[in-house]
Amino acid sequence: MAKASAVMLKPTRAHVAKASAVVLTPTKAHVVKVHVVKAAAVMLKPMKAHAAKASVVKAAAVTPSPTKAHVVKAAAVTLKPMKAHAVKVHVVKAAAVTPSPTKAHVVKASVAEPNSLNKMLPVSHLNGDTLRGAGLGLRRAFLRDFVATSDNAANFFEIAPENWIHMGGKFSGLLDQAAEQMPMVCHGLSLNLGGQAPLDTELILEIRDFLHRYHAVCYSEHLSYCADDGHLYDLLPIPFTEQAINHVSDRIKQAQDLLGQPIAVENASYYCAPGQQMPEIDFLLAVLEQADCGLLLDINNIYVNSINHQYDALDFLRQLPTKRITYGHIAGHYRESATLLVDTHGSNVIDPVWDLLHEAYAIHGVYPTLLERDFNIPALSELQLELQRILAIQQTQSERDKLATGVGG
Repeated sequence: MAKASAVMLKPTRAHVAKASAVVLTPTKAHVVKVHVVKAAAVMLKPMKAHAAKASVVKAAAVTPSPTKAHVVKAAAVTLKPMKAHAVKVHVVKAAAVTPSPTKAHVVKASVAEPNSLNKMLPVSHLNGDTLRGAGLGLRRAFLRDFVATSDNAANFFEIAPENWIHMGGKFSGLLDQAAEQMPMVCHGLSLNLGGQAPLDTELILEIRDFLHRYHAVCYSEHLSYCADDGHLYDLLPIPFTEQAINHVSDRIKQAQDLLGQPIAVENASYYCAPGQQMPEIDFLLAVLEQADCGLLLDINNIYVNSINHQYDALDFLRQLPTKRITYGHIAGHYRESATLLVDTHGSNVIDPVWDLLHEAYAIHGVYPTLLERDFNIPALSELQLELQRILAIQQTQSERDKLATGVGG
């Protein structure tokens, strides 16, 4: 979308360049429509590791009650002029997103007895911790029902720690109950791994203590940036450049040192690639190797990016390192047009994304997979149906793997 010529770019106060802007308008079903308009953008100044602040949105959210660095509640987004005619373009990322694991996670989780289908599935061994089957991104909208459900298709759940660190009252008590029933994973929103501002060490140490308190199995973050002098309340694309690889890898290693454990980074959805010098897959592989971190494999993000940026999703999947996959995400998206999908987490997963999940299991083996739903949240019973579909696909692939290897035959 945005045009940028520099390798690492940052808007200055009073210069003008070219960029695409995005105007968002809400539709009937609370889904954001995306229209592209022409706009004067910013004259970009080279710096260590960034490009123009331009990106499309992820989507409106169901009131996530943001904390320090969260998602904006939005019904519409328009272009905001910066100090001197610079354009800040991005799309809203929706309610609390969730986390992921890596090689050496926090503390061993107390694993609740999985349902009968989960018992048959392979276990992901994460440095002594175990995670298997299907997980669900926990939302306050169904938290009480989730805790009370006796026959839960979920075997683990995920939260954004920033939304819970200072939480008290009934919701904190319900979270305690959920954590006693099954393993928790945490998926952060605010580390700003690709940003220029210093890492928020106070926040990282709070997250570390939260992970220990709840014996979280693992922790993940987005491979993006979300802050400069202050939080931008969105997840923006890191330029695919050598300089950015070094910059973000160093920050991941610094965050891992402060946390006292490895983290996993999630392959992000993005709508423009400012200053791009290499394909997304090359950038991702280099960061995983240089930072020596895990991968939270988001299948919907691969599908959305493959449509928006016209690449082969299967080819992308085949190039990923199996050994670094900690667990996965799957979600729904919004179809603006045949060539523009928006990663909203606001609808049911569509068949092509389910098919891609099956291909991922065939290529990399079955790994724990979590369903995300951030707005237009249906009854828990409807989400359970999608969890059961994850389990069914996992079971089908597990049986194929056994036949192929002669195990159990």
